[in-house]
Amino acid sequence: METSTPVGTWYLVAQGERLELTIHPVASGFTGSIRPEGGAPEPVDAIQWDAGGCWLEFRRTGPAFVQWFRACVTEGVMAGRFSYATTSARPALTDFTEHVTGWSPEGLDTDIVPRTWNVTIEGTVQAVLRIDRDARGAVVGRLKVFADTSKPTPLCEELEEDLASIAWDGTHLAFTRANQTFRGTCHGRFIRGSFTTEEGASKPWSGARAQVLGFGLGSRLAQRDAWQQATRARIVNLTEGMRLAGASQPAVGVVDEGAVEPFRGGYPPERDDAPNLWPPRYALRKLQFSVSPGSRFDPDSPPLPRVFSGLLATPTGPVPLGGFRAVVVVNGHGGSAQQVMTSSDPRYWYGDSAARRDLVVLAIDIGHRPRWDTPPIVHRAIVDHGYADSNWEEDGERAFSVRCAIDWLLSQPNVRKDRLFMMGHALGGEVTAIVSGLDPRVQMAVVAGFSSDLHVMDLKGNHPCYRWDHADIHEYLDVSDWQALIAPRLLVVETGIADGTCSARQPPFSADKQVTRRAREAYGPSAENVIHYLHSGASQFRVGGSNPSEPRRPEGVLAANVIAPRAPGDQSWQTDRSTSLRSPSVFHLLNQFFI
Repeated sequence: METSTPVGTWYLVAQGERLELTIHPVASGFTGSIRPEGGAPEPVDAIQWDAGGCWLEFRRTGPAFVQWFRACVTEGVMAGRFSYATTSARPALTDFTEHVTGWSPEGLDTDIVPRTWNVTIEGTVQAVLRIDRDARGAVVGRLKVFADTSKPTPLCEELEEDLASIAWDGTHLAFTRANQTFRGTCHGRFIRGSFTTEEGASKPWSGARAQVLGFGLGSRLAQRDAWQQATRARIVNLTEGMRLAGASQPAVGVVDEGAVEPFRGGYPPERDDAPNLWPPRYALRKLQFSVSPGSRFDPDSPPLPRVFSGLLATPTGPVPLGGFRAVVVVNGHGGSAQQVMTSSDPRYWYGDSAARRDLVVLAIDIGHRPRWDTPPIVHRAIVDHGYADSNWEEDGERAFSVRCAIDWLLSQPNVRKDRLFMMGHALGGEVTAIVSGLDPRVQMAVVAGFSSDLHVMDLKGNHPCYRWDHADIHEYLDVSDWQALIAPRLLVVETGIADGTCSARQPPFSADKQVTRRAREAYGPSAENVIHYLHSGASQFRVGGSNPSEPRRPEGVLAANVIAPRAPGDQSWQTDRSTSLRSPSVFHLLNQFFI
């Protein structure tokens, strides 16, 4: 049952303008005010709340403008549009040309922890500060420095520090970092204070709330399932055109475009799945998917159908009792479903690899919006008819497409509904993490080349399509939160020890170890279900089997040995590259856990 409410304080971003909205209940309905952040409050009126549809509407009248807001409120977050005019009458929905997103501390903060802030230390050092209680109730904290704007190259990523002597009452914070003592006080979404250097000088630091949807460092473990359910609904609202998570998925149309010849040779040198021992005993067909997402904001102005392609591999042998297990595979930047299944591209061969092992494999095209001009796959944005831009985030469109394809896949008579897996590399790893986090039907996720901090990716110059257009993604979550949404299902995170794609520091895999450590907090007693596979390569997908091109390469899924500090103050665990054999290969893992 939907229990969302508009009552409370809301921190909004309205087409780049920071606003603070307050809604109070009164006998006749609601009253409220709004103010530019740091400014004087202004009354709002014409407040309407549709509890069934979760729609909030209100009017803001400024000195020379009138704005009408219409936003969907779900579990403490809102997403919508607003108009900008000089007349007070409510305009047509097509005149709501601007975007608004926001969150409410009353809707998200059920305790004084967890808390995360993006902080600035001494004016130039940029970091993420996390405070929480661990699963045993002890107050814990971590600080990750990722930039220094005073340097010619701002990206100055450091190892993550565990903090000491933490005191936090919901308003006042104190902690020790190395030999520095920090104190700060919260005001709304901000925190400000000073710290004492080793020499005794006092220096300023400040910050703003971040990762407000995040799992934290352990306090949510007992309520993990409730957090996951609510957070999935929040993400769908923010990224998928204000959709309600409980609403039924639209019907998926599929056109079979004919047979495709399976890949039979010309293996890339990085392929380590013993391809010569596994012939392609499967049939391959090209499919075109079409789904009409409709419009939540303006149902009378639906967008064009979402159209995308895929390849379906079906084993040619007898169907096992209960049906075949299935894998969804997705490509990365510059790739396609065709490459994942039928090319010698060294990055994307894992779809063919899975299909050779008596698995039904569905490869889905993951592309970019036209504005990026990134071939070979381009998908137009989901834009309501008569509107200039999309209510959807790009990763929301991708995740929606894949989940619709999963709906179709699991409806096929020869496919087991309880044995679905997903794999992807780079952008494909990103989409795998998001879809697996949002869709509990995925029983095992293999995420390769995407497990770094998003702040680091910002400054490293990685392709920015992971960012959101209508909100700052850093204000809501980080990669470890996508992974926490997968718990307690099996998660394999693949990191090349020489992969500097997302991190410039040495060794580059330390950030991935930090992220997976945070994700494990959501697994609790099932922490062994997070396997951080540290392989010897760079940005590559690995299976862990034999490689005909490099027969001396160590085989197997080699899991990181040291995954947390060995003593207070220890940071060396983040640079430790030692591993132990967890399984002979990714496919052995699949067979071990999911017969």
